[in-house]
Amino acid sequence: GTKINLADKFRASYVAIISLIFKIRERKDFVMKTDIEIAQSTKMNHITKIAETAGIDLKYIEQYGNYKAKVDLSILNETKKENGKLILVTAITPTPQAKVKQQPQSVLQTV
Repeated sequence: GTKINLADKFRASYVAIISLIFKIRERKDFVMKTDIEIAQSTKMNHITKIAETAGIDLKYIEQYGNYKAKVDLSILNETKKENGKLILVTAITPTPQAKVKQQPQSVLQTV
């Protein structure tokens, strides 16, 4: 059926992507930048410019410095824009080196 075909296609795509990643990592001339190198190689845009580009009125922006902000959720009720997607960023996955350094400080138990 259709479900099996889609699952097989997804699995084949996933396997192809993973093998491509391993091939790239095996190349001797391939150097992956660290996260700090990537961050330092870009020019940050002011948050008001990003809001303007996204079509968000500044009255909905609560700035935290020049480069980050919260968007007031009342924008959802007060605008007539088509529904979009909400992406919440809550954490950053640590690098393998950082995982080694992180040790649990305590163990939580449920009763």
